[in-house]
Amino acid sequence: MINLFLNGNGAASFNAFFKGSAQREIAEWSSPEQGVLKVVIKNGKWDEPSIEHVGWDIMSKVGWETPELKLVQVTTEDESMSFDYTRSMVTGMK
Repeated sequence: MINLFLNGNGAASFNAFFKGSAQREIAEWSSPEQGVLKVVIKNGKWDEPSIEHVGWDIMSKVGWETPELKLVQVTTEDESMSFDYTRSMVTGMK
């Protein structure tokens, strides 16, 4: 799923994202259960809109190609911030 996300942004790696963006600071990802993608962002001075945007960016790129993706969980390494992004939060996606 991460490759779909990178390809959807025309990126070969996270370093292709703008310096200072949360997408560039993705440290790890996993699928703790079917239909869920968990993304961990390096600790930093993130605000809720930055974390939420990562969830939207991933779901809006990967969700169309992977209907089984139901939830993107975005969290910081220290878990001080987190956001869950579902398919229904992308306009037109069910």
